[in-house]
This record gives sequence, structure tokens and C-alpha cells, in this order.
Amino acid sequence: MPLDPATLARLRRKLRGGLVAVAQELVNQAKVRATAHVDTGELRNSITYSEVPDGVLFGLPDSPKHRALELGFAPHWVPGKYIGGWMGRNKVGQIYRRSSRSVGSRTRRSKPLKRAVAMAAGLYVGGPNSTLDYGPGGTSGMMVRGKSRVFKRWMTKGQRSDELTPGKVGFSVVRWTVRRRLRAIAAQAFAQGYRNG
Repeated sequence: MPLDPATLARLRRKLRGGLVAVAQELVNQAKVRATAHVDTGELRNSITYSEVPDGVLFGLPDSPKHRALELGFAPHWVPGKYIGGWMGRNKVGQIYRRSSRSVGSRTRRSKPLKRAVAMAAGLYVGGPNSTLDYGPGGTSGMMVRGKSRVFKRWMTKGQRSDELTPGKVGFSVVRWTVRRRLRAIAAQAFAQGYRNG
């Protein structure tokens, strides 16, 4: 016996409420993971969900930056003129000068020199000492010093991630959250959303 239209509409509303609740919980879990690598907060703040006619979508807006972090990228050198903003926000490479004024037995330190950031030559992103996750097999890169080429293989300081392309580094937020957290949160979140729907 088919359901009457009012009952069917109510059921659809409750099912959609359950899906929305799961998507909201996935967004919360993904933002917690993304906080580990916050610089400007752009990645974390971009994680969202949206309702569509057939259900609910969860993830990040499509962009080269998000794809690179989600899937992994090869370690590469970024010149100082492009990385200067990041260095300034994260207080990397700052130089302090001692003030001539002394207070008691201590010499007061002045603010960092603004030109210190501009003095940096650059940064090797995803290479040695990186805190990004790395794909299976680790990562490799070419460090060039003068005319001699030095090839090194290394593991980053981050954790091994099966969500990243093998041999690349990055920071998978969406796929990691779905693979690692969905099973743990889905049933309870769906039930809560269904009841409230």
C-alpha cells in the first residue's frame, strides 16, 4: 500500500534532517583536523556542506590549492618574495635588535625588524622538517647548492597518510575525515537529525 503524500513528505524531511546532521558533524570534525595547520584560516573556513535536491554535499570549494593539499604535491622551493607574508604571520626568520635602554639588570628587546622577513631567501615547502602529512613511500626532492646538485630522500615530520597520492606531501582534510571519522559519528548524528527533522 503506497504512503499518502503527507506521510511521504514528512519522511523525506526527517531523512534530509538526518543527512544534514551527519554533514554538520563531518564539517566540525574536518575543521578540528584543519586547525592543526592553520595559517590564514582559509582552508578551515572553506569547509562546508550544502543541501542539493538528491541529498547533501560536504567538502571544500574546488580550487588548485585545495586539490594540492587534499591529493598531495611534490616538495618545491618557494622564493622569499612569495613566502614573506607567511613568514611574517608565523614569525619565521625574525631578527631582534637589543635596545640601548636597560631596565634593572635586563636589556629590553625591541620589536622585530621589519626587513628581516624580506631578507629570507625562501622556503622549501614539503621537504626536510615539514610538518605536512606524506603519502606512502615518503617524498624525495632535489636541493641545488651552487653548481652541484645534492639529491636527498627524507620523510617529513608529519604522519603517513593513505589519503595522499604516493610519494607526495599535503594535508588531506575532507578525505581523511570521511575515511577515519564517518563510521564513528554517522549513526548517532543521523539519529539526532532524524528526530529533529
